[in-house]
Amino acid sequence: MALTPRPRLAVPKTGQAVVIKPTWQSTYPDTGDTTKLGPAAWNTERFVSGGDPGDVVMRDPASSTGASWATLPPLATTDDVTAGDAATLASANSHSDTNDAATLASAQAYADGLESGSLDQAKAYADAQDATMLASANSHSDAQDATTLSAARSYSDGGDSATLTSARSYADSKDATTLASAKTYADSGDATTLAQAKAYTDTKPGPGLKKLATLATVIPLPVTTPVNTDVDLWTYTLPAGSLATDGAVLQLQSWGQFLAVNAGSRTIKLLLGTLTVGSLTYSGSQLKTWVLNATLIRANATNQSCVAFTDGDPSLVASVQLGTLDLTQAQTLRLQARQGGTPPSPSLQVVGGLVTQW
Repeated sequence: MALTPRPRLAVPKTGQAVVIKPTWQSTYPDTGDTTKLGPAAWNTERFVSGGDPGDVVMRDPASSTGASWATLPPLATTDDVTAGDAATLASANSHSDTNDAATLASAQAYADGLESGSLDQAKAYADAQDATMLASANSHSDAQDATTLSAARSYSDGGDSATLTSARSYADSKDATTLASAKTYADSGDATTLAQAKAYTDTKPGPGLKKLATLATVIPLPVTTPVNTDVDLWTYTLPAGSLATDGAVLQLQSWGQFLAVNAGSRTIKLLLGTLTVGSLTYSGSQLKTWVLNATLIRANATNQSCVAFTDGDPSLVASVQLGTLDLTQAQTLRLQARQGGTPPSPSLQVVGGLVTQW
């Protein structure tokens, strides 16, 4: 009986996909690091690619993966297969199954060993590389931080010192200038204020009665006074401008005694500048009290009206004078005395005096 060749095709079983996994299953945790293979990537099923439907995997040492896809040779069949053919076919099938299983086991073992070695090498390399990079980064960072800190501190110290020196120098010079300026201003201001106050006091005697001078000490006419010679017993200088306004009043008062001695005629006289305000003469030898008072009123700067009252011997006497003194200038008040003989003891004396201004 003639044989009719036909291809031998494997029929896939529904729901029974071939699963190929590495013999060694990774327990290294998944970290997201793309340079390391964790369980999610390593332990998963392998995808078988290539070949045609019905092809089988065959051990192939010449292949880069150690296996190749192979197509089974066609089988010769007849409608009435003999028992010998059946035996041959069974033997062939058995041999092919055994060979295929051996080939698959060998390929799987080779792949597992190769992949395990590659994984270990990759892991060791990554760990070493990471350690080297970390050590280098730490070393660089420490050195850089130290340099930066040192430079910043040096800069800060230098800047602070320069700023402090500059500020101190500026403050010292500024303070000195301010102090000198203030002192100069105060000195000139004080001098001006003092001068103004003094001028105001000199020219503005103020309202009411003002005491200018007093005498409360007994002053006798010296016994040795030459005959008929005027001698100053009391003097007072009226400052310039004292009677600064028209109508200003100056009052002059003095009193004393003609003593009981024989000294001829004795005279007491009151003068203001060159103006004789009033005088009193006594020729007796008895003890007599005398009073000589005068009032001077300013008419203007160079004209005055003056009245004097004397009381002694004779009794109260009044005299009137029109003066032409320049009251813008200082004038000297003099209480003078003279005697007409040489007595054994003082012949007269001044007991008191008063100068006032209105």
